[in-house]
Amino acid sequence: MLRAPGPMTAVALYLVAVHGRRRAVVAAAAVTTVLAVVPRPGVGWDSALGGAPLFVWLPLALGAWTAARARVLTGLRERAEQLERERSALAARTRAEERTRIARDMHDVIAHRVSLIVLRAGALEVGAPDGATAAEAELIRRTGQDALLQLRHVLGVLGGAGEAAPEGTGAPGASRPPPTLADLADLVDRSRSAGVPVELDDPGGSRADAADVVEEHTAYRVVQEALTNVHKYAGGAPTRVVARRGSGAIEVAVENALPERAPLDLPGAGAGLTGLRERVEALGGDFRAEPTAQGGFRVWARLPT
Repeated sequence: MLRAPGPMTAVALYLVAVHGRRRAVVAAAAVTTVLAVVPRPGVGWDSALGGAPLFVWLPLALGAWTAARARVLTGLRERAEQLERERSALAARTRAEERTRIARDMHDVIAHRVSLIVLRAGALEVGAPDGATAAEAELIRRTGQDALLQLRHVLGVLGGAGEAAPEGTGAPGASRPPPTLADLADLVDRSRSAGVPVELDDPGGSRADAADVVEEHTAYRVVQEALTNVHKYAGGAPTRVVARRGSGAIEVAVENALPERAPLDLPGAGAGLTGLRERVEALGGDFRAEPTAQGGFRVWARLPT
């Protein structure tokens, strides 16, 4: 049966109908139909006429249906991919618009008020009745200016809303690069001036590495947020900051002792440590924030470089 011409013709016509062009399919159908109905020696008219539907028209119909189904599936797949691309583009545009809106809100709500703090601190510094008050006013002014510079960098990342520095702040025209481990000493000095006894353990001094600027900036933010929490919740407890750069990793830790006085009543969203954990883990690092056995608190992070 397999060597007979009928089944072989049916398979060939099916393949032609699936992969061939329309003209080739029509020509093959016409030729094979004629050959099928032509009587052969030993084959009757009824058998010849029955071979055409079975070995010619049925394989052609099945092949045409298969080809049409494949074209429909291909069209549906292409349409789904196009819709997915359009949805991704819409989501990206929506995210960009949301970032721009957030940047504008931050500029309107935060930058302007910090600018007022800087201006008032500058006025207090000029008219201070004694040197201690003038020094505190200068510290507030410099801290506010530094906050404005960092806020400007964040606004630029969000949506370009921070292109111009707020007027009257005395901020430089060019934005400063994001802080890294090389700026830890200044960060610790500001905490000390605010009344928190902080010890910095930084063997050899941290140096900024341009190849790991993202990791260094994240490590700096970990220390900054931990020291902010010490100010807010630990009542100025003695604190130790450790920063080490090894082969292939940056490790920072901030540990404070048992608070010596009541914490400050400062507002907070309660999401600082959660946000730090997400940032560290997004870079493939490890993060821990937990109480110590002595009643203090310890924040630790390790970032691969």
